Amino acid sequence: MNQPMQIPHLPARLLPCLSAGLLMLALTPAILANGGSSQKGIVEVGNVMPGKARVSTNVALEEEDLEIVLRDRTAHVDVRYRMTNTGAATTQPFFFPVESWSGPLEYTITADGEALEAADIEGPAIHGPRILDGEVDPSARSKRWWKQSSIPFAAGQSREVRIRFVADYYEEVSAVSDDFVTNGKAFQYAVSPAATWKGSIRKGRVQVRVETVRPEDCVIERPAGRFQPTASNVFEWKFTALKPTLADDIRIRVTPAERGYGGGYSPDEDHSMSRQYRIIGKRYFLDHADFVATASTSQDPDSGAKSDVTTLGGRTEEQLWVAGGDKGGVGEWVRFETTRLLPLDAILVRGGFGENPEEWRRFPRLASLHVVLNDEFEFDVKLPDSTYDERWPDFPIVVRGYTKPVRTVKLVVTGIHPGSAPLNACISSVRFSAKLAKMPKIRPAR
Repeated sequence: MNQPMQIPHLPARLLPCLSAGLLMLALTPAILANGGSSQKGIVEVGNVMPGKARVSTNVALEEEDLEIVLRDRTAHVDVRYRMTNTGAATTQPFFFPVESWSGPLEYTITADGEALEAADIEGPAIHGPRILDGEVDPSARSKRWWKQSSIPFAAGQSREVRIRFVADYYEEVSAVSDDFVTNGKAFQYAVSPAATWKGSIRKGRVQVRVETVRPEDCVIERPAGRFQPTASNVFEWKFTALKPTLADDIRIRVTPAERGYGGGYSPDEDHSMSRQYRIIGKRYFLDHADFVATASTSQDPDSGAKSDVTTLGGRTEEQLWVAGGDKGGVGEWVRFETTRLLPLDAILVRGGFGENPEEWRRFPRLASLHVVLNDEFEFDVKLPDSTYDERWPDFPIVVRGYTKPVRTVKLVVTGIHPGSAPLNACISSVRFSAKLAKMPKIRPAR
């Protein structure tokens, strides 16, 4: 029996599916606070086709070079095709299939380096309708789309076609009150539509590069036994004379399935809106903000908001610490002391501030931190820049190589992504994700 390939400890995570490839967007449990289920983003993408269905063509897909870079929020795809016209001169239609909850995919296509237009053709609804807060939204359905282009070929001419795009992952989430269940983030890319071109693919390469913060969660589920590691975070599948079928479609699990329960629903705990229990397989976590925070400096921003380091960790928009000093906040620090002596899995940080996109751009975002645990274990971490829409979920600073219970955490600002205004670094949320030795006694919301 073929087993999924478990990706070893690298700096990131991964996933792919059916007759036309897939990419998928994560939906935050917070959106579903009153209950419901939802899906968003790109559900499926795949290799280009000569038509919306199987059609006859004299153009052969001779070579394919597919590169997939998996990052925490998005998948970055770059695919090159070597196409040869084996018949008379023709203008060949190109159809790139997509299934999406959020409209057509934004992408670029070139032929021999020349940019081509790509029209969006809307197809039928496939899945849905979506249910949110107990209400059915009949208009919320995933639809089939095609990105259509036309490429002229002279008789016998070979051309290089290149397609590039960035897509959010897909994730299905169901929630009741503060409880949620997710099947995890996924990426899918179908190789099989290439079978609609003339002949087989003479040679090809698929490279998956993992650049996420939790590489140990990544699993290449399909096709089994094809991908081989070429570096700690790079995996390749090379093939020759491939007439692809559904068995060749790629499926990678980016993050695992997870269940979450609002804090206070365990009989062992007092009710606290800043706590949440999470279960991933046989791993158990408590996300909490049971700490006292102090800071080296603090100053109120010019937006009218109040900077108060003691508010960090709450569940309201009033959380905010703005660093003082004259270096944009670099060198300033926040220190947390907790009474929950548990080993840490991660420190969850929102390194920016803003109640709207414009305000979020004005403030600097954290770019790097120096982390000190228990005044004895130190490490540095880089944080990617984020937009207002990407501010949630909070960035996980994963703790590795330190298993002692943690009493104190110190975060020192060492770098910032500059904002549009000359303001200092800020933090608008901090929580600790602690490891639990056994499953807590949980009382679900319903």
